[in-house]
Amino acid sequence: MTTISNLLRASADRAAPVLAAIRDEQLGAPTPCAEYGVGDLINHLFQVVDNFEGLARKEPTDWSGTPDVLGTDWRVRFAAETDALVAAWTPESALEGVSVNMGLPQLTIGRMVLLDLVLHPWDLAVATGQEFTPTRMPSPSCTRSPTTSGTCRGRWACSGRRCRSRPMPTRSPACSAVPVAIHDGVLTPLLGTDGTDAARGNR
Repeated sequence: MTTISNLLRASADRAAPVLAAIRDEQLGAPTPCAEYGVGDLINHLFQVVDNFEGLARKEPTDWSGTPDVLGTDWRVRFAAETDALVAAWTPESALEGVSVNMGLPQLTIGRMVLLDLVLHPWDLAVATGQEFTPTRMPSPSCTRSPTTSGTCRGRWACSGRRCRSRPMPTRSPACSAVPVAIHDGVLTPLLGTDGTDAARGNR
């Protein structure tokens, strides 16, 4: 397995109980990212998992519409979908070259889906009153320059959502970077680069 697939495995295993505990009556509740309700974010998370599985194999992906999984047994499906995602990112070849779909290095694409698989379960946990302990990961270091909207440096180069050279679909304009405290672990600075105020639970 690659480092990315190992971290995806751990992140998926921590995310699954969060999704399993979401009740139907909570699907309309707001989440920390204002444009998503709980149900909307679940649909988006499935779209991310499915499309980034294809990106690992360098296949074409379709972001034109978000699938609606809420009429299915999505709590059970999540485990199977993330299993397939992890398997797709397991070969070293998944991390080689540049994505023809995204125009970014495959390693960066892997880091992007890992970021989403940590942050969106946090969003869902906050929205539904659950505890969530993320997988420990390298803390990102991001800086802005006058000529770019954001440049991430270090092991997480270009992995933060505000640092993508091409906009991903359904990004909230409110999700810009916020100041964060570093002392309380990895998740808080990671959330901060994504525009999340961990103390307030919003972004």
